[in-house]
Amino acid sequence: MKKNTVLLVEENLWDAGLVEEALAEIGETQHLRVSSREYQMVHVQTICDALDVLTEIPIDVVLLDLNLPDSKALHSFFRVHTHAPGIPLVVLCNREDEPLAVSAVREGAEDYLIKDEIDCVPLARSLNYAIERHQSKTLRRPAAPTDDLTGVYSAEAFALLASHSLRLAARLQLPMLVAVAEVVPGGETTDAFARQSQDMALLNAADVFRAKFDPGVVIARIAPLRFAVIALFSNYGQAEVMGEHLSSAVDQHNQNPARKLNSVLRFGVTIVQPDVLADDDAAIEPLLALAAHAMSGKTHMALATAQ
Repeated sequence: MKKNTVLLVEENLWDAGLVEEALAEIGETQHLRVSSREYQMVHVQTICDALDVLTEIPIDVVLLDLNLPDSKALHSFFRVHTHAPGIPLVVLCNREDEPLAVSAVREGAEDYLIKDEIDCVPLARSLNYAIERHQSKTLRRPAAPTDDLTGVYSAEAFALLASHSLRLAARLQLPMLVAVAEVVPGGETTDAFARQSQDMALLNAADVFRAKFDPGVVIARIAPLRFAVIALFSNYGQAEVMGEHLSSAVDQHNQNPARKLNSVLRFGVTIVQPDVLADDDAAIEPLLALAAHAMSGKTHMALATAQ
């Protein structure tokens, strides 16, 4: 029998060992019909490692602890779910975090398990249910799209992810960086090479953002020549430093003689204070507009605070 591969994202090695033992018991009790499936486990301790595994290895279901070294709470769920929407996800949580796990289920997780209650029977039931339920939903719902050329999120996916990020930043009272960048084609090209030159400029621009942000940050192509970035930080200082690093990276890109022939990048950044997001009607469009306006400023940065 082919084994289904479980990606366990769990920092605590003791908890990871309990899950591994329970998965082994599922295979050892096939004669008791605990599960029609057998499972094998891949274990990582951070979201970044999880995203790498999901890119490189076929995974059938994810078991995710929401509180990890590089990501906390629902942000962990959104990062994995948006990176691999075609893979079912089950949340692991401590009893005191159960309300958070319920919120993750409302946002798209298939199920959740309390760590203290993990045993081969409930684990098997939850994994089987997650796979079967997700397969049923997948027949009716397309996966979140990415941009065909650059591989970053598309405008359609950005609208969904921006809404998630706004709610999460408001709930956790986290500052948020919103950046807008525009590719300005450079040099004179004939019609025959104009499209090729533009495509190369867009790929170069996407590379600038990928080099600066970790895989879980929302990077999207929201218009033919425009990108947007959304990133959450634990404090204002971190967001400000990242804005400065992004400014430096864009300047370096624009000063590169080889790339300057193809294009230059204009960009603007808005750092959004949590008080701006207190309103349930907070929307991404005004923040994008503020970032776009900052493109013409000297510092390329603006601060969004409540009036």
